[in-house]
Amino acid sequence: MTEKTLSQHIRYSYSIGLLRAVMTSISVILVISILILMGDLVQFSGSALPLIVFLLMIFIGMNMLGYLELSLSLPSSGGAYRLVQSCEEGSWLAFLTGWALILAGLSASGLILQAFGLWAAALLKAVFQISIPHLPIAAGLLALTVIYKLLPVRSKGLIYLLGIPLAVLLAGSLAALPKLQISNIFPMQGDWRVTFRLLLIAFIGMEVAAGLQGDLSNRSVNRPRLMWFSVLLSGLITTLVGIFLVGVFSPGYISLILNPLADLAGIWGNQGLQTGMGLISLLAMPAALNRILSQLIRQIYSMTRGGYWPEIFKKINPRTKKPIYLLLALVITLSLTGLVDYLTLARVGSLFYLIVLMAVNFTLTRQEQIGSSFQLPIHPWIPALVLVIDLLVSTIWVRDLPPVLILLAAGLVFFHLYGKHHCIQAKEGITVFKSDLKEVSTKQNKRILVPIANPETAGTLLRLAGT
Repeated sequence: MTEKTLSQHIRYSYSIGLLRAVMTSISVILVISILILMGDLVQFSGSALPLIVFLLMIFIGMNMLGYLELSLSLPSSGGAYRLVQSCEEGSWLAFLTGWALILAGLSASGLILQAFGLWAAALLKAVFQISIPHLPIAAGLLALTVIYKLLPVRSKGLIYLLGIPLAVLLAGSLAALPKLQISNIFPMQGDWRVTFRLLLIAFIGMEVAAGLQGDLSNRSVNRPRLMWFSVLLSGLITTLVGIFLVGVFSPGYISLILNPLADLAGIWGNQGLQTGMGLISLLAMPAALNRILSQLIRQIYSMTRGGYWPEIFKKINPRTKKPIYLLLALVITLSLTGLVDYLTLARVGSLFYLIVLMAVNFTLTRQEQIGSSFQLPIHPWIPALVLVIDLLVSTIWVRDLPPVLILLAAGLVFFHLYGKHHCIQAKEGITVFKSDLKEVSTKQNKRILVPIANPETAGTLLRLAGT
């Protein structure tokens, strides 16, 4: 085999800059938190909304401490499932983390689909006096997204469909600053539980950030920066928008076109500007949906390679080079989310994501602390304390527990009947001798090149190289 032919069998991974990674992560969070849920949050949470959002940011930041320590101490970085799977390989906890993350991603995707349909229908009604049900519009967006996924070419500039509309919307909302009235903010009144129950699902964008860690340039420095910048920027921007909405509009605010930022831009009585901002908002939602679906596909595919899901999800269509059966299963499942109210999807998805956060902290408490660039003191008491706080916060979802417990139980039953045995079979024939976890490598500046010819063995080879 010639040198030229050999080079064609090597796939070079590309790296992305910190700015682009942060933009991708916070854009997903802001689409859900500001464009979709903010109008309902102002209505339900009242003048206390900005403070509650700020506290939620701190709550997410505490949970990210566990993410960061595990990510920097393990050979391979990634999202919650990969971290738990690396520590609890083949266990029920690893499956439960992945299953809860899939359910949270499906809830977030269904939420975006319904919101897009509702907004588009509201704009058609307001501008053209055309009444169309929102579900057919949502189904059209889902179909277009799947078609895009099947295309052989990817547009690297798709991230700008997330960043540019959001930047325009946030800049336009600054026009409302002269109208802000402090008397609308104080005294602060509202129920913090409503905001936590709805808004936590927006931070599933942190999984997007975690999934991008492996592609970061200068990873050792930029990985913690990506996590902290994503939490801080998304939380602070959401808090500021909440201050604007509460301070500008009187109590009892209800958006006519389901778009609070468009309402901020239209306070000067310019209906054309308000409609234009609404149209710009619609551009960001398909891009956010695409990012979450990408995360879902990688998540399910990774669990299938580990033996948790049927082998059919690993089959790649030779023409499209995509897991066609996996995409088909996602389309069918997302179609069923149209039967559930979008606020219910937000509440249930938030609880699923909280379970994922608890699984990461629980995993960290069970592990012996490994030397890394970031270590929490008094191990394992800090992750254990965060886990207790998560458990206390989870009590506000009491009304949503029945469907959540049923879905989690169904997943665990499937794991014991199928995944547990196939997970063992997926690891058969591979013997890895691990070094002592306390051992510190003296060649941390070295890199290993892993030529991969067969995608079926890619995961095994990479895990072996990491070890």
